[in-house]
Amino acid sequence: MSYSQGKKAFKRVEQFLTQMLATGGRIEFVTKDSGRLAYHIREGIHAAKYFPELSSYATLSGKFIVKANGGVVTCEPRTIVPVVAPTMGYLSIPDVRDALGILGACIKHKFPMMVFPDADPDLDVTMLERWANGNGYKVIVTDIHITVERKESE
Repeated sequence: MSYSQGKKAFKRVEQFLTQMLATGGRIEFVTKDSGRLAYHIREGIHAAKYFPELSSYATLSGKFIVKANGGVVTCEPRTIVPVVAPTMGYLSIPDVRDALGILGACIKHKFPMMVFPDADPDLDVTMLERWANGNGYKVIVTDIHITVERKESE
């Protein structure tokens, strides 16, 4: 099923799109049929692309991710989606702040060197060090981040 290109599709959800445009941040809409509303919001954004006077609304597709989940439509900015990408031999994992989160990320990614720039350097890392020692890693705590890297073979 493809999205409508008519102005009626935009008018159907204009109030929601106007709120999204005004806030610029995460916004939620409570409804009985969240899947239907999410579809109509995406359709309204798509329809706005075909009318020059609605060009500001057409940019919403690049700014928001629209999700339906159990009676709530969540529109969250695309910028908050964490990007986990290997960079020059190490994996930088932002938005992980506690020891349990670091441990989970290490188990999931298993990269030779993982840097956690948002982790608190004053964190109690004893649990993390126990896991690291048992799995061939070492934990390095600096003033600005925590690094977990694979130990050299002896």
